[in-house]
Amino acid sequence: MDILNWIFVKKSNLIKTEVNKASTDLIALGANVSWLQRGDSYQTYAMTPKSLIPNLYDKGVVTQITSDVTGVTLNTHSGVITTVSSLLAVDTSASFVLTDSAITADSIVLLSVAYLGSGLPVATVEILATGSATIAVTNVGTLALDAPVKIHFTIIA
Repeated sequence: MDILNWIFVKKSNLIKTEVNKASTDLIALGANVSWLQRGDSYQTYAMTPKSLIPNLYDKGVVTQITSDVTGVTLNTHSGVITTVSSLLAVDTSASFVLTDSAITADSIVLLSVAYLGSGLPVATVEILATGSATIAVTNVGTLALDAPVKIHFTIIA
C-alpha cells in the first residue's frame, strides 16, 4: 500500500482489529512484485473476509495411493496433496483428479509445489468443473523425479 492510500485509510478510521465474516469490508494484502516495473516493487491486493476466511480455517491433507494418476478427495478450501513417490521422466506429465466439493466451475485454484528430490515438478490445473479439478504434474527439470511431490492448493470461489 502506498503512503497516500495509507493516509486515507488511517484518516478515515477504516482500520479494524476484528474481522466480521459476513462483512463486505476489504482486507488489504501486500506482496513484493519486483518483476513489475514499479518504483516500490510492492503491490496491494484486497479480498473480502468471506473470500479469505475459508482458506485460512478450512484446510486438510490427503495422500495419493497406488500411482501418480490416482485421484484424491479432500473437501476443503485449501490443503496439501502428497503424491506417491513420482518417477516422471524429463518432459513428461501425469494427471489426476482432485475431487473437492468447494470447487465450482468458476473457482480459481491456486497451486504451488514443495519438492526435495531430483527433477523439477510443476503443477497446473488442466480441467476445472463443479466438484473437481484435474491437476497435471509435469517434470520440467533435466533429471527424472525421484520423490513424492507436495502440492499445496487454495480454492478461491
